[in-house]
Amino acid sequence: MQTEIFWIAIGGTVIMLAVPFSMISSKMLDGFGKSMYSLLFTIVKILLEMGLIYVFGVVLKNAGSVLISIAINEIVMGIVYYLFLRYDYKFSHQLYKKLYKKHLKNMIDLTKEMTAYTDPDKEVYDALLNQYEEGMDSATIDTLFGELKEELVPLIAKVTAEKKPENPKFAQSFDVDAQEKVQKLLLDYIGFNWDKGAVGRTEHPFTLNFSSKDVRVTNHYYENKPISSIFSAIHEGGHGIFEQNVNPEFDGTVAGSCCYMGIHESQSRFYENMLGRNKNFWIPIYDKLGEILPQFKDITLDEFYQEINRVENSFIRTEADELTYGIHVILRYEIEKAIFRDNVDVNELPALWNQKMQEYLGITPKNDTEGILQDMHWSGGSFGYFPSYLLGNVYDGMLREQVEAELGSIDTILAEGRIMEITKWLNEKIHKYGSTRLPKDTLLAVCGREVTAKPLIQYFKGKYPLK
Repeated sequence: MQTEIFWIAIGGTVIMLAVPFSMISSKMLDGFGKSMYSLLFTIVKILLEMGLIYVFGVVLKNAGSVLISIAINEIVMGIVYYLFLRYDYKFSHQLYKKLYKKHLKNMIDLTKEMTAYTDPDKEVYDALLNQYEEGMDSATIDTLFGELKEELVPLIAKVTAEKKPENPKFAQSFDVDAQEKVQKLLLDYIGFNWDKGAVGRTEHPFTLNFSSKDVRVTNHYYENKPISSIFSAIHEGGHGIFEQNVNPEFDGTVAGSCCYMGIHESQSRFYENMLGRNKNFWIPIYDKLGEILPQFKDITLDEFYQEINRVENSFIRTEADELTYGIHVILRYEIEKAIFRDNVDVNELPALWNQKMQEYLGITPKNDTEGILQDMHWSGGSFGYFPSYLLGNVYDGMLREQVEAELGSIDTILAEGRIMEITKWLNEKIHKYGSTRLPKDTLLAVCGREVTAKPLIQYFKGKYPLK
């Protein structure tokens, strides 16, 4: 019987994934078809969950197998629901939306239960934050994010009040193979070691390492959006350079890769934003960019600089500019606190999301796809992850200030093509330590003071509005 349940669950998974696409694409469903589909989906869901819980329970033969198997099942189902919801299909939107809300509630409850076992002496949300950035707590983040919000919201309003027309020169077709050559140019330029790494194409850019001697960087190329792949190359290159320069003696140990999300993001974002969005970064290589992508020969460096630093209030976090990005993270942080401290009902979350978007950025999502459903983190139970993205930016403000104190003006270093001096500084000050220092200890050792958002605020105020 157990074997039959397993195979029925596998078959049900295939049906559940195949039926929506085939039915929706052919537009064959009438009222009866929708009702039958709803019934079919419910039956398949039950079979699938029975199978998943059984399989994971067998695999995880220990005292906590039941709870763990249920948790894994919820993660799998949550991601499935998320993927369907994300694309906002006509008839299925409300159906999946209801299922997703139930799943999200289960994930929240399971997260609370699991955290009670793993960190019985900590408040739940502080324990979750600590999983991604050890040593960081909500009291510290409240101060940092509070300062940022107070300064950024009016600054963003001021910058976005002056609408700048889009530059038609960027609305062209850019060869994707040539874009891949640009990635190689950029990785060479910032210090990626090809003897220790490789690159590839994926649907979503990421970096993966197996040791300091084997680091894989990926990218995705859009024919009509070359700036996306350019900055993905720089961003992932920052992650890759970090991993390549961890002390090789740490390979094969827990110290051999940095497990602190904020610190890791600080390195990718330092290259992407503090260096890559600086006009001087491009002075030594802009002509080479034009040789690979000829369209850039007709785009001046000033035009390019304006485009890569365009500030717009937008709905999607991953597409946000460096100035508004922090608000997207603060919004998620505040909602996570509302979930775990104020016990806000899941039915209220979309409205809460929209309210905060309107309050902070002056825009309201037209649907949940533009709002609360745009990220997969909560579907997989990754509560407490989002703050690490903005913490990386906060760290960057401090690191930028320290680089200038020790090496001199970043503008001058970049304009003179001496970017490797900055890379070597980061290798020595941060990268080689891997996971042997906590984030707060790292900033204290490198910058000589506790974590503060003031340098990042000063950076933004000094840069925007663009001159």
